[in-house]
Parts: sequence; structure tokens; C-alpha cells
Amino acid sequence: MHSAWQYAHCTRMVLVMTPNTLQDVNIEGSARQMNVILRRKLTSLREIKNLSEQAFGYINEEDIELLNNTIEAKQKLIHEVDHLDKLFLMEFDKLKSDLGLASIEDLHMSQSPELGELRGNTAEILGLLQKIFSFDEKINREVAKLREGITAELTRIRKQKHISTLYSNDGTRRQHNESPDYSAKPAFDTKK
Repeated sequence: MHSAWQYAHCTRMVLVMTPNTLQDVNIEGSARQMNVILRRKLTSLREIKNLSEQAFGYINEEDIELLNNTIEAKQKLIHEVDHLDKLFLMEFDKLKSDLGLASIEDLHMSQSPELGELRGNTAEILGLLQKIFSFDEKINREVAKLREGITAELTRIRKQKHISTLYSNDGTRRQHNESPDYSAKPAFDTKK
């Protein structure tokens, strides 16, 4: 009688499944369902990547309204990806429990084309995530530069405002504790 599990000769133990185990647990059906989820996730991640690229452009154009709209759209997609991750994990946890696996690497991919696609989809997701993170880092750097510019401009305005409050309307310097006299007649004629 054959054992349901056999171990390959590798430095790392790899699970090899007999045909009986494939039928009993229905790996093909579980892998198909996980691939459906991963394909939906890939679609959402591609949209997130495109939105990240758009956001970077809006930052360079200093179009805050379009940037905010893009960030909101991106956030909705991120929530969708989180939901898909939960669905995937539920399906994968069920498969792991049925087969006694620790991770996806423990499955022998040659047993099923769906399992090979599963690994391919996972690799594509990781590549997209790296691109998204790269764009997000660029966006964060540009936003930091914008913040610095805004902070510098606000500091300049405050200094100008402070200097203007130090002088009265007639050009004489006021004392620090003296408040401006707004009732004083302006130094120029406003009735022309």
C-alpha cells in the first residue's frame, strides 16, 4: 500500500502527492478558486499601480484636487485587495488543513497546472507590489518636498507679517508691546 505522502530528495523537504490524495482533497478545485482570487487581485493591483503613476504626475503638476481623488480611488482598491487577501487565506488555510501543509512551497507544482498558475500569479503579484512600493516611495519624497516648500513659504509670510506689525502706517517703528493703531488715518489718500 502506498503512503499518501512521499518526500523528495532535496535539501528542503517538498511534498509529493499521490493521485489518490489529489482526488480526496480536490487540490485542483481549491487551486482554481485561489487563482480566481489572485487574478482579481492582480487586476486591482494593476489599477493601483496606474493610480500611483497618475498621482506622481499630479504631484509634479501640483494639482491637489486630482491627487486627492486619485488617493481616494487607490484607497478603495486597497480595501478590495485586503478583502481578496482574506478570501485567499481562507481558501488556502482550508487546503493546508486538508493536506497538512505548512506553506504553498510544500505543494509539488507538477501535480496540477492550476498549482503552477498559482505560483506564477503569486510571483506576478510580488513584482507588481514592488513597482507600487517604488512609486509610493517617489510620491512620499515629492510630498515631503512640497511640504518643505509650503513650510518655507508660510515661514516667510509670518516673518513679513511680523515685520509689518512692527511698523505703524506712517512708517515709524512701534515698540514690541505696542499694538497697532488701526483707527489712525492712513498715510495715503484713499479718496482719489
